[in-house]
Amino acid sequence: MCSQFNLELFSVLTNYRSSKLMEMEAKMKMPMKEVVSKRLGIKSYIEIIRRVEEAKSLNSKSDIENYLKAEVKDEFCRYFKMRSPYVSPEWINAYFSVFAELLFQIKSCQTSERDEFLTLALVLNKLDNIDPQYKKRGENEIGVQCSFATKMIACICPHKPIWDCQVCESTGINLRSNSKFTESKIKFANDQYLQLIQHI
Repeated sequence: MCSQFNLELFSVLTNYRSSKLMEMEAKMKMPMKEVVSKRLGIKSYIEIIRRVEEAKSLNSKSDIENYLKAEVKDEFCRYFKMRSPYVSPEWINAYFSVFAELLFQIKSCQTSERDEFLTLALVLNKLDNIDPQYKKRGENEIGVQCSFATKMIACICPHKPIWDCQVCESTGINLRSNSKFTESKIKFANDQYLQLIQHI
């Protein structure tokens, strides 16, 4: 819903108006584009991206982490529905520590190197290493981790897509593997995510 690709798609869709939509809009108090924008929460997403970009300008990992937890975490969790019963407050806190670590590391990468550095496999491995005591049922599911991992990636590199159940339904690209082994699940998810990037 929130990649650069989807923002462009949103623009195309909302700029295309049939005569029926024009008639409906004439009866409404706000333009159809505003209605759809409000419904999808585009302004909230853009504000999250703006704050992440601000965090990139900070000089230390601790400054970035403090900023993300103070200025991004609450809005991010509301927008992406990162909450119980899927994740615990402790896991969310650890998630934003990983977020800050990767955001700090990517600052030293050349623009052309960022896509190669920030892979889904890298983020999933980081999330999988979060202390088990912070994990609840949902956090152990690769689908939950893939969804939140791609949300982190898309906020750092907005041209990259987010994967969730809706994207899975519309593209047929599923990041979940039937393997019993975490390493195999992560490799499968990473390969599928690369297909999703090519798909869009």
